[in-house]
Amino acid sequence: MLVCISTLRSVCVSLSAFFILFFVSWPVVAVLSDRSFVKAADAKTLDMRDEHWQLMADLLPILQPLQVVTSLLSTESTPSSSTVYPMVVKLKTEVLAEKPDDSSAVQSFKTDMRKALTERFRLNDPSTPGHPFVVASVLDPATKALQNFDAEFKQAAYDNVRSLLPIQSEVVVTEQPSADEAPPPDKKVKCNRSATMAFLGLNGTSATHAVSEFDRYLSTPVSPAVDPLTWWADNNRLFPTVACVAARYLAIPATSVTSERQFSAAGRLLTKLRSRLEPDRVDTLLFLYKNM
Repeated sequence: MLVCISTLRSVCVSLSAFFILFFVSWPVVAVLSDRSFVKAADAKTLDMRDEHWQLMADLLPILQPLQVVTSLLSTESTPSSSTVYPMVVKLKTEVLAEKPDDSSAVQSFKTDMRKALTERFRLNDPSTPGHPFVVASVLDPATKALQNFDAEFKQAAYDNVRSLLPIQSEVVVTEQPSADEAPPPDKKVKCNRSATMAFLGLNGTSATHAVSEFDRYLSTPVSPAVDPLTWWADNNRLFPTVACVAARYLAIPATSVTSERQFSAAGRLLTKLRSRLEPDRVDTLLFLYKNM
């Protein structure tokens, strides 16, 4: 199996180098050699050497997952904040992990990226397990296992969520829910949700011994691509206290992309030629633009 994975990785790297050489390098070289676009004085400075192309081929497998995460977190359907930290930790522990065949430039790039992610998201800060995005990850049925997180961080995150629940929710339960109370089957999931869970490599959630409402929630097997709001709407009677907390945190958007798009749409609508539109008319036009 390890030999197959290593061979597949080598093939992927070779294909990326082939792609850069035949589909990217020739157009770039053609533009650099065209004096109608690039002056002769600048051509020498801008000339791409063989090591530059090789560096691009080496960095391509690293940059592609970063682009995938950016796209998933910038979708129009406003992805939940519950997927932010699982994606960041997966990038740091898997995509940016150093490999024996990495060149010095690639190792330096990975080191700088891991440092930037650690500082930007405060992964080493003791207070980070209490971050609202981490709480949302615990309360998302698909990411509640906190895969790729270390045991200390995971335990701190679980303890923090327990502290948010009322005391009466921690009543010991000696019997599992009956067949009549079993969670209903998962409904149809959203496409971007499936893509997000596929990137995180989540294939399901393993069950553990349950002794309280929160622990029963953690031990309940869940489809990896289930929509969290749909799942909680179907299961809130089984975990009523946890559902109340989940409703507050899962409503937090992962990014401000959607609101930024609204500002951009308003900027295209309100021009010098349409500066006297009434506020209500602007709201109506924007609503129609986003929903039709």
